[in-house]
Order: sequence, then structure tokens, then C-alpha cells
Amino acid sequence: MKKKTIIRLLIVIACLVLITAFGFIHFRPIPIISSPYTVIEANSDGFYTIRSKTEVFVTEVEFCTSRYNVDNMDKEKKEKLVEILSKVKCRRSLNDYSYPHSSERTAWNIHLVQDFKRIQITIGKYNNRVHFDFGRKSGAYWIIDQESLVDALNELL
Repeated sequence: MKKKTIIRLLIVIACLVLITAFGFIHFRPIPIISSPYTVIEANSDGFYTIRSKTEVFVTEVEFCTSRYNVDNMDKEKKEKLVEILSKVKCRRSLNDYSYPHSSERTAWNIHLVQDFKRIQITIGKYNNRVHFDFGRKSGAYWIIDQESLVDALNELL
């Protein structure tokens, strides 16, 4: 009887260790943009071709109700935007934050592509999140320090 109790206790401890390890790996903070990265521009036809996992293409930047034409943004601003996003960390959320979201509550909406995957960043009154499409990081993430991100974006644009 004592041997069965010890085995059950070891199984419970092993399960708790596995659950803790999964939670630590799954919910650890990650950067929005993985380093190293290279910002690329659209070609003369208006299309872009990503050739490697390190290339980043900014597709849309929207502030409140006005959209910035990404084609008119100079490369330094795009590089600065990606640099700001690479320093900000996010953490996986249990919620899905279904789309569409309320535009009157959204201050910033940024779309980009890295590692052949779309990334949508939404910052607003209630919607401070990053949404990764496809792959291991697929899903919704909370932005950890959104106040400093908003300050840096307001300063940039």
C-alpha cells in the first residue's frame, strides 16, 4: 500500500512539473519582431518579395481614423518603426479577441509581415494586443508595456 502511494505521489509531482514547464514556455514574454531583421521595400509594381525569415515588410500603419500611406513613408521611418516594435515584448493571452474590433476604441493599427507570416498590432483603449497568423506563435498576445510603445509611436509619426 505504501509503495502505491509513493508512485501516485511521484506521478502527481511529474504532472505538476510538466504543467509548470508548459506554462513557462507557452506564456513567456517574446518580442513582437524577432531580431535580427531587415526592413524591405516594395518593388516598382507595388509588391514585395520576402526572401528570408529575417526580412520585415510594413504593409499598413493606421492612427485613429487617418491612414498613413506606407509607400510615402521613407525607409528611415519604417526602420525606426520596426526597431521600436522589436524592443517591445508581448505575452500570449488566453483570450482570442475576435475580429472585427471597434475602430473608435483603436488608436493604432499596424500590419506587417515577418518570417512569411502576417502580424497585426492593435493598440487602443481596450485592445492592446498583437495577433500573429500561422506558425508556432499563432494567436493573440498582450503588449506588456503599451504606454511606452504609444509614446514612441506618437513621437515617430
